[in-house]
Amino acid sequence: MKKLFASLLVIACLFNMSCKKNFDEPPSEVNNPDIKSNTTIKALKALHKTAGTFDDLTTDITIEGVVIMDDQSGNYYKSIVIQDASGGIEVKMDATSLFNDYPIGRKIYINCKGLTLGDYGGVTQLGAGTFTNTKGQLQLSGISQLLIPTYVLKGGLNQPVTPKKVKPSDLTADDISTLISVENAEFATLSIGKTLADAKNKFTVNHTLQTCNNGGTIILRTSGYAPTLASGVASDKNGTITGVYSVFVADKQLFIRDLNDINFTAARCGGGGGVNPGGPATGDLISIGDVRALFTGAITNAPANKKIAGVVISDKDNGNTTGKNMIIQGADGKGIAIRFDANNTFALGEALEITISGVEISEYNGLLQLNNCPIANAKSQGKGTLPTPKKITIGALIADFENNESTLITVDKAGTNNATKYGGNIIIDDKTGKMTLYTGTTASFAADAPISNNINVTGVVGQFNTTYQLAMRSKADVTDAGGTTGGGGTNKIETIGTIRNLFSGALVSAPAATAIRGIVISDKDNKNGSVLNCVVQGADGKGITIRFDKAHTFVVGDLIEADISGADISEYSGLLQLSKVVLANSKFVSKGTLPTPTVVTLANYIAGFENYESTLVQIKNATITGGKYYDAARGTTNATKGTVKLTDATGGPIDIYTVLLATFNADTAPATQVSVTGIASEFTATGAAKGVQLLLRSGADVK
Repeated sequence: MKKLFASLLVIACLFNMSCKKNFDEPPSEVNNPDIKSNTTIKALKALHKTAGTFDDLTTDITIEGVVIMDDQSGNYYKSIVIQDASGGIEVKMDATSLFNDYPIGRKIYINCKGLTLGDYGGVTQLGAGTFTNTKGQLQLSGISQLLIPTYVLKGGLNQPVTPKKVKPSDLTADDISTLISVENAEFATLSIGKTLADAKNKFTVNHTLQTCNNGGTIILRTSGYAPTLASGVASDKNGTITGVYSVFVADKQLFIRDLNDINFTAARCGGGGGVNPGGPATGDLISIGDVRALFTGAITNAPANKKIAGVVISDKDNGNTTGKNMIIQGADGKGIAIRFDANNTFALGEALEITISGVEISEYNGLLQLNNCPIANAKSQGKGTLPTPKKITIGALIADFENNESTLITVDKAGTNNATKYGGNIIIDDKTGKMTLYTGTTASFAADAPISNNINVTGVVGQFNTTYQLAMRSKADVTDAGGTTGGGGTNKIETIGTIRNLFSGALVSAPAATAIRGIVISDKDNKNGSVLNCVVQGADGKGITIRFDKAHTFVVGDLIEADISGADISEYSGLLQLSKVVLANSKFVSKGTLPTPTVVTLANYIAGFENYESTLVQIKNATITGGKYYDAARGTTNATKGTVKLTDATGGPIDIYTVLLATFNADTAPATQVSVTGIASEFTATGAAKGVQLLLRSGADVK
């Protein structure tokens, strides 16, 4: 009704020149308009207090800001982003080619009286009124094209905005819709060489950006409708990236304006840049074995004019070592720990030369090391070849410990003391002896559940006082000795979130030699779904539906490992799934702990569905209508018929999906307000709109 009234008002103004607008439309280029803001963008955004609601602005509020994102690239559509000293805001306008009037760098003034504040996925937006979308939900409207000059006044061009230099881990809500720069950034390995989006099929793509300085990660999101940006290729270099910071529910996102916003020219993390550039180290080469022989029990110093060479066998990126520590293994098969005077950036498998002239050779809690070595003494020689781990029994390792210390070894077919997580000390036993499998609390995999029995373990040999230990580099260092996964346990375990990000709208195959792990959250025993389907949720909080080639026997709470090598990653009626997964190559690992359902309102569940898909969620204070969970009188069992409906105070309805074979199909849903737990699911019928739904596991999911 508001939009209709506004449109009639404009038409009236066209016929009555005495009709006064809020702003007199200025000449096309006005550098210093006679208008002042009376509040900041931050203060304006603070008026929007509740997500999922809309706030009509009825008082005289004027803001000013510089355009930091327009629609020229196609990364934003029918909207621009402006920023002042206090913050930024997205402004929705129901028009295209906005960059002609409001290009990046132009100052603009907005009379907010008569406009509306709303939000989408956690981003506060300024628009005009609301409309009902195809899902029956209220959504913020853009300022109509005829009314844009009424509310938005042009200022000067080429106004500079300096991006804020920030680590992704330090970003806050105040940074949303502002210009930022992330230094020491690089694309995750899986993204290298791929285009930023799919311009041919118009698919938007997310790529993960990581940082060298433990600054966290952020998603680079690029629209498939931004042809120039989409054709850009994810670089294998490191550098600075600039863009507009945004969020979608829990995801931190970055949007670039053009490809020049990506300035990646340096070597990747640990690639030899900065204080330790490549080139030969000074001194004559001495073997690591000869350096070890110099220590006879008392602190000594390496001789003058000497250097060592080797390949890094420790892995700083997975956190099971401190930043100043590193272990290298030389061509003579010997290894040594190096303690630098500053945090190092050298990656697993990187070849180094290190000047050791005068560096202290000593033991720390029994472990031989080169202590307090200047970081500048280490020179990268580029990517090296990791030594093949030496296969050895624990008994033989302990008997000849000093010759194996700080080298890469593998122990086959060992058992464990059935620990529940990697973090801490796990005792491994191969019948010839016992030793400690050590994982620090800072390791990325510390909280993950280990394989309990019959395992092959690769790691770096270490010592702590009188305890002999093995330090893993990543979870991939422990494999099942039975070879039920990928033949011999050679698969790389990927997070479910990583696998989900491989899908960009068109069918794609999972990488070779790849597996995922997760807790089974679907319940085959109550039969509310196909016997071929299994929904798992991983340690990263992400979930996915697996469609096996045969009926599976996994039950709720099982920790399973599925070999997904070459499996199809695709959508079935809107639901992302892994199909063509061979059941024989997947296995039960142990009993796990079910993830705690994410409590969410229906409005946020619908708006942020992709973030929740195939995970456990809970809707509180909800109402179910429809009577029995399944009633043939209502129609078929697909997502648009034959299901009960769920609503809460914030939105809905959505379907609670129940099939005829479900053990609880004839149960009647409670008529009172309830809390409903279920699996976030989706079904898109042919020719119908996307259908967000909730999949019950049993009647006990409704309380």
